[in-house]
Amino acid sequence: MHELSVAMSLIDLAESEVKKAGNSRIVSVKVMIGYLSGIDFESFSFMLDLAKKNTLLENSIVEFERMSGIGECLSCGHEFHVDEQFVVCPQCQGNSIRITGGDELKIISMVVD
Repeated sequence: MHELSVAMSLIDLAESEVKKAGNSRIVSVKVMIGYLSGIDFESFSFMLDLAKKNTLLENSIVEFERMSGIGECLSCGHEFHVDEQFVVCPQCQGNSIRITGGDELKIISMVVD
């Protein structure tokens, strides 16, 4: 059910931004979901479809963009793709890794009317 609350928060945010801008309809929304965000993509997509009923997103097109995880080794500075939170650096085998991308969930664009 975590995905349902995230979907509802995303809808609230989109509606809030549209109302602030003085618009009344959302034509489309593009959402970025990082592979390391902790969001199950299929569940989120399903829950968003359910949650957007009777909202400004009800008849909107929702597009998803997936972002790979990116980590940076704090020992050698090497930047590399990661697919899980706990990894070692492929260059120096260090285990002090900072996740620098792929853990986000955000609206990247909206077309409003």
